[in-house]
Amino acid sequence: LNGGFYLQNISFTKDGEAVSDFGEYSITPDDDWAKYMSGWMVKFNNWFTSSGISAYAVEDGDIIEVLYTCTMGADIGNDFSNASAQFTSLDVSAGDLTPAFSKDVKAYTLTVAEDVDAVKLGYEMENYGSAVTVSSGDTTYRYMRAIPVENGTVITLKSVFTAYDNTTYEPYTADETEITITVVKPEPATPEEPTEPAEEGKDSILDNIRGIWN
Repeated sequence: LNGGFYLQNISFTKDGEAVSDFGEYSITPDDDWAKYMSGWMVKFNNWFTSSGISAYAVEDGDIIEVLYTCTMGADIGNDFSNASAQFTSLDVSAGDLTPAFSKDVKAYTLTVAEDVDAVKLGYEMENYGSAVTVSSGDTTYRYMRAIPVENGTVITLKSVFTAYDNTTYEPYTADETEITITVVKPEPATPEEPTEPAEEGKDSILDNIRGIWN
């Protein structure tokens, strides 16, 4: 793997004892059902890459999954023959997303309450080999990180699937898509100006004075 090392095995324990036999779905070296195109793959913040696990500079909150494949990734969401950068769902930690998610819709409105100052975005992909960049303004955010929001904030999700030419092995963009989410927050209510109460009997006194002089 580029820039990393090959993961040969993972040790599992149960009640403090090492586990080497997983029964019908065992993935120990003695098994004969997982051979060609099988092995371990790393999913980092909802993304499979060709980099080894040692290439990742981790931060608090990162999600790292080490998954076993029997079909070179196709059985765990990374089908190299399906060059897709399409989103299949969007999830928000707060507010209402309109319209409802559809693969054909690329612009959404997220209506949040006045006291919401940040949101987190989750998403599912047709192919997790596609790299997703989440940004707002000039700042990018990792998967499921808090994004500060105010009225009018625009969040952009850009997904790019990179493939490699079979002859030159040069990378090229095989598919890409972009989604924008505009945040709407209600304006704070403007307090009404207090009105001065009428002085009791003032009008009737003035009327009496006018009556006397007339």
